[in-house]
Amino acid sequence: MTNAKSILTPLFVFLMLPLWSLDTDPPTVPTTYEVKQVYRPLSISKAKLHSADKLSDLNKHYKADWVKEYKSVTIVACIDGVKKEITSKSSSLTQDQKDLMSEADAGTDISVSAFYLPNNNLKSNDIHEMGFEFMVNPEVDASFPGGETQLNAYIKENVEDKLEDFNLGQYQLAVVKFTVGKDGSVQSPSIFASSEDDKNDKVLLKAIEDMPKWEPARYTDGTLITQEYALTVGDATSCTANLLNLEEN
Repeated sequence: MTNAKSILTPLFVFLMLPLWSLDTDPPTVPTTYEVKQVYRPLSISKAKLHSADKLSDLNKHYKADWVKEYKSVTIVACIDGVKKEITSKSSSLTQDQKDLMSEADAGTDISVSAFYLPNNNLKSNDIHEMGFEFMVNPEVDASFPGGETQLNAYIKENVEDKLEDFNLGQYQLAVVKFTVGKDGSVQSPSIFASSEDDKNDKVLLKAIEDMPKWEPARYTDGTLITQEYALTVGDATSCTANLLNLEEN
């Protein structure tokens, strides 16, 4: 005969599992407070431009394996306000194309246009076009007065110390995006990802709105340029961070 106790014991354990799981604390997630630059989708440093030898060096997303044969590759850039272009028939950059990009006016877009036959097994292939634009990043980024140390102190005083019961949980991130203008002023702050609390969202926005002027970003020739930044608060491993393009191409 089956022992009733041997049946009831596992049944009791099974029924109690949901109750025990309710008593389990969620994983502790450290809250980070950071201000980082938001890069344009396609932008590279001057050093990367100088070392570029092929189209994929200019754009890591460039689909070189789509191409069976190039018909033309044209680089277009502005020098002293005048648009110039140089064409080749290869994904490898010619010296003239490299010189054109190096001499392009600071802060202006450089465009690439490739006409090619696709790499497939079709008997009849039409010529396709694949293009993109990119910008060379300034040598000197915008900076908060007093540098990183003072920026961290400002965020501690105006964000961290003023948030109420802030706990977004694992993989959650609140984000405020803003622009540092050519005059160093903080412009267009907006909520990119909410904290899900109106009071705390207002704290985040006010902290950005009340920022002092920054030193604007500039090229070595003195050309000033706007740059976009983001204040992120929460779990730094959140996928939301991937939507911001916080890493240089």
